[in-house]
Amino acid sequence: MKKTYLFLGLLVVVAMVNSCRKIQEDQLLKGLWVVEGLYFDTINTNQLTNFFPGHDATSKCCQYKINFDEDNLVIGYYLTNDSFTYVTTGLWELSAYNKLQLKLDNFANGEFEIKNKGIKKRHLISEKNIIPSLSGSLSGFDTTYTRIQLIKE
Repeated sequence: MKKTYLFLGLLVVVAMVNSCRKIQEDQLLKGLWVVEGLYFDTINTNQLTNFFPGHDATSKCCQYKINFDEDNLVIGYYLTNDSFTYVTTGLWELSAYNKLQLKLDNFANGEFEIKNKGIKKRHLISEKNIIPSLSGSLSGFDTTYTRIQLIKE
């Protein structure tokens, strides 16, 4: 009898973990995300201006948006005055409830922890994000702490 209860309890825990992961996945998939901030290492300056010339964090003229697709495809695009300036694709996978494997553009290539900052805000945080644009290569020396601030549009 104890084995039956233990087995049922284990089934409930597994189902709960899978449902939490599904909820997180659904939240990422539903809607378009705007990158509000991109921060590396200990620098407190939004680095979007370094990746996208003309970007102004105080204006709505220029925005980098991310769309997570159902087939593990992620589309990133940069808009300037509602015109597509730049479009790229990458890959994503939710490996656990709050762990996101993300490879997108020149600023995201690693495992990110998803931190919920409200209903419409997420921070993606990686201790070892690979940024090829730091030296133009993909060596292990190009890893850095990264925080990507997203807001659902």
